[in-house]
Amino acid sequence: MATRRPDPVRWLSSTALCLGIACSNHVPSALSLPPDDAAAQAVHVVDRASALAASLRGDPFARRPRFPDPSVLDRLEHVDALRDVATTLAGLERARGDLSAGAATLAARWPGTEAEALSWGYRLGLAERRLGAVTGAPDADTMQAVTRILTPLPSVQTEVRHTASALDGLAPRREDLPDAVRAAGERAVLRHWLAGPDIPLAPVAAALEAPAHSRWRSARIGRLLAARAHPDPTVPPHSPEGFDRLREATGLALVRAAADRASEQGAWADQRRAAQETTQAEAPVAALLMQAFERFTPHAVHPDAVGGALIALEALRLENACDVPPCAGLYDRVQGIRDARAWSEATADLVATWQVIALKEALDALEVGQGTVRHRAAVAEMVDALLGTGGTPPPAHILAESGPSPGLWAALAASVGEDGAATWQDARLALGSHLAERAAIARSVAPPAWHEPLDRIRRRALP
Repeated sequence: MATRRPDPVRWLSSTALCLGIACSNHVPSALSLPPDDAAAQAVHVVDRASALAASLRGDPFARRPRFPDPSVLDRLEHVDALRDVATTLAGLERARGDLSAGAATLAARWPGTEAEALSWGYRLGLAERRLGAVTGAPDADTMQAVTRILTPLPSVQTEVRHTASALDGLAPRREDLPDAVRAAGERAVLRHWLAGPDIPLAPVAAALEAPAHSRWRSARIGRLLAARAHPDPTVPPHSPEGFDRLREATGLALVRAAADRASEQGAWADQRRAAQETTQAEAPVAALLMQAFERFTPHAVHPDAVGGALIALEALRLENACDVPPCAGLYDRVQGIRDARAWSEATADLVATWQVIALKEALDALEVGQGTVRHRAAVAEMVDALLGTGGTPPPAHILAESGPSPGLWAALAASVGEDGAATWQDARLALGSHLAERAAIARSVAPPAWHEPLDRIRRRALP
């Protein structure tokens, strides 16, 4: 049945997805699922939750949102973020502006609100359209464009034309990159629906019930979102077992990260064997994180439990033990751990300690991996850790290079505020100073049992 084209002032048209980027009308079914216009028309908009449901049109990933008429939003309370998203994206569409950059500003302008997920979903739609414009495996230019859309990494002109991109590590083969990008982007959208405790999640959980989304509905992030959307008020207010498992996993990972010398590595091996026996798992840190998540999820009515569950989820990605690959994602693992504090200050010690673990292990990986086949993976780990510990985004091209260069060391050092680096020694000093600062912060909030390994990391951070 023919559908009348909406007024572009009243609704964001799907053509917005093609502005400012190379785009075709064809999007492979493996890359995009069309939102349900009938679902939007069936929603009677009376409050924030129903306005969000109408905007999603049955798509929990918000790839092509169409927002209610401004006059409808003006009558509602607590929709300032939603109204700003609608107005901003409509303005960008009319002005043919930079849609991905404009959408990204919305997340920063409205932290902890639905604007974060809507921004991510809109950019995911842009990325899928860009990927859908090519036939076969995406080339370097396409992947670099997708990198600009989905990551905060700036694009800087260089004399060398790179044949790789910062997202190539998401899949072992280039032809698998579209599916990997889609999975990473969808996970990012779902995580940002959990950006804060006040977001109405019932419309998102309802949209996830569609058969097409069974993978995410059964995944940990989907189950946590559903538990938060439909909380059980009879559960007790705390999940001590969840925090017990999470702290045990964190303590083990911290000992591992701090084990530089042979005697320390031997002590870590002993602790690991004991934990393997206790958990009956080859990877005890990951096993404990999984146990923590399962104990937190039924308590999702309480913000402390959601904060703990989010830390466990992102730490599992760091441990390469996520349930929906690729675990690496969009350089957002450590950021995800950091953002868990939006839910609960009770997680401050866990957040700070995992930031140190990620940064220390990334520094170790870069020290031994530079110039080897592990070079690009090591740089990616470092960038992920920097973005989650206060570093500014380095240029994307450093993640496309196959070996070390003065430009790489300069960019990594500049990310933590040190200019003029030209050698590994210069960059190592800057990164080590940053690690020492983070270790001192973590020690100030960590339990006494974690002080010794944190002190060791801080002392040895500077060469």
